[in-house]
Amino acid sequence: MSDLDQGVLSSWWAVFRRRWLASAAVFLIVFGLGATMVLTARPVYRADAKLRIGEPPPSPGVSAGTSIFGLMRLGGDPFANDLELLGSRTVIEGMVRDAVLNVKVTAPKGWHRDSLLSALSTGDSTPTASFEARWSAPDRIAVRQLSPRESVVGEFAAGAPAEFAGVRVVFKARKAGGPEKIALTTIPINEAVRRATGRVSFARTRRDANVVQLIATDSDPAIARTAVASTLTRFIELRTRIQKRESNQNIDSLRAVARQTQAELARAESGLEAMQREARLVNPDVQSRSFIERYTQVSASLEETRGLLRAIQSVMVQANTGETPGERWSKLLAYPAFRENEAMGQMLTQLTGLERQRSLFANRRTEQNLEYKVVLDQIAYIDRSLSALATDMQATLAEGIQRQEALLKEMDVTLAGIPSQTIDLARRQRAARILSEVVVLTEQRLRQEELRQVLTFANIQVIDPTALRWKPIWPRNKVGLLVAWMLAGLSALLTMVATERADRRLRRAVDVMRITGAPVLGVAVRGKAGVRFSANELSAVVQHASANGRGPMRIMVAPVGVARASELIAVLRSALPQPVAAGGLGYGGAEVVEAASIIDFASASAVSASQVPITMVVEAGSTTTDELARATALVQQAGGRIGGTIVVGTARAAGDVWA
Repeated sequence: MSDLDQGVLSSWWAVFRRRWLASAAVFLIVFGLGATMVLTARPVYRADAKLRIGEPPPSPGVSAGTSIFGLMRLGGDPFANDLELLGSRTVIEGMVRDAVLNVKVTAPKGWHRDSLLSALSTGDSTPTASFEARWSAPDRIAVRQLSPRESVVGEFAAGAPAEFAGVRVVFKARKAGGPEKIALTTIPINEAVRRATGRVSFARTRRDANVVQLIATDSDPAIARTAVASTLTRFIELRTRIQKRESNQNIDSLRAVARQTQAELARAESGLEAMQREARLVNPDVQSRSFIERYTQVSASLEETRGLLRAIQSVMVQANTGETPGERWSKLLAYPAFRENEAMGQMLTQLTGLERQRSLFANRRTEQNLEYKVVLDQIAYIDRSLSALATDMQATLAEGIQRQEALLKEMDVTLAGIPSQTIDLARRQRAARILSEVVVLTEQRLRQEELRQVLTFANIQVIDPTALRWKPIWPRNKVGLLVAWMLAGLSALLTMVATERADRRLRRAVDVMRITGAPVLGVAVRGKAGVRFSANELSAVVQHASANGRGPMRIMVAPVGVARASELIAVLRSALPQPVAAGGLGYGGAEVVEAASIIDFASASAVSASQVPITMVVEAGSTTTDELARATALVQQAGGRIGGTIVVGTARAAGDVWA
């Protein structure tokens, strides 16, 4: 072991020697209190239960992906919501009523409610009051109110109900060794609920498991068990009630939505039917395609008629030119309408034949020839007939063009309205289709919700029913005494350190040197025979206190605080060298001067006036650091110089000075 370790151990050993008495007293007090609390504590019983909370019955929305009815249900994690229900005020109020926690029964250790009372119940109007029940006889109980004012309630028979202050209680007959009296304290139901918050603790057994463990502790085993069982029952009732209320609200909402949607669908279908009747739209695609084809045909017919009209007009314009009738009317054969006309075709054929005959007769006969005239008359007749026919056809074609143009205008108007009518029809059909889908889905959701309401809500499986531990969980005598022993030891150690730190008395040389700035010259041990130094220390003290051996050997001794210097001065004087004759070797005029105790500036000035280094005397274990610091400051203010310090103390204190 190193010197440093030995020094630390020696320092702690010195502290222990000085402070063991106070530390032992604190240890015994703390350990005694702890042992008393452990050994006299009332047993604490624990009741617990474990349950598995299943998912709520399924409530699907409109489709598998999204649900427009999601807002009809409460959000959040279902399991977290169930944990909130477990700690709700409703559950706690039910637990307070079931366990009658607004009444406290105070009885001696080992006696509980069920051993003293046959029944206990209260209403919600219990006041803040205290009562005393005393068995005046084994089967007679006298009840007296103690607060808020003293009064006699009455005397009741064992087994008969007694009612007072909102409490209904049935006392049992006094058992052998049973208490003579008990105390009953009532508090308002709201205060009892506030105090009962947290009485039953619950926690998830694992992060990924929907299993909850409920735990309650109490000095009365019946209260602990009732608290857990009541919390479990009330939670199931509240959860079922909330889910049923939510399901009923969903059904009412869905029915209202279904009725409103059906009415909107009926109006949309009526509007769609009226619009189709008015616009005569049944199948817009087919009707539009047919209309376009007809429009194209009418436009083509109009253009063809216009071409025929232009051809006839052209022929009629050329009727007065020098051309022959055959050449003039043969141009009409270029148009299929004229070519396909049977009457006009025959007339044109006849006209062509007559034109050939006329050409033959014109070369051989004169115009007075009868056959030639007949041919010319026939050609003129056919020409006039064709002219009349062309005129009639021209009028007919003009009238047909007017009718076709009017028809095209009507068709243009109809064609311009087709896009808007088609869009309106599509919009109405889409609205009717959407409303129809919503009606179907709403009715489907309504049937699902009605089925969900029919399903049972008891989806809570009790894994471990409510039960008490087989023995009290507290007090544990061995563990309690061990904890008390550890607390007592820690308190004793803290007492030792605190008292040592609070002690301002000087015990070590290092503290003296730190305050005075001068060395400790020696340690004088006070015993039964007086004060003594070791041989080396006494010689060193005399030599150092005499200004390093120069000049007259004068030692100025000044005590500080409660230190006494008379015995020390006698020892120092006995150690001074004997004076010698004049002219010889040695010291002359050697002396030890005892100064007054340094308590103020005047005493410090008197000591410092001799211009001799001052040797201060302190008492180990008696002189305080404040006294030494004050004396040092006074000497320095007076202009004196401290040559060193002598520590006086008992043998044990002297042994700790150099630690």
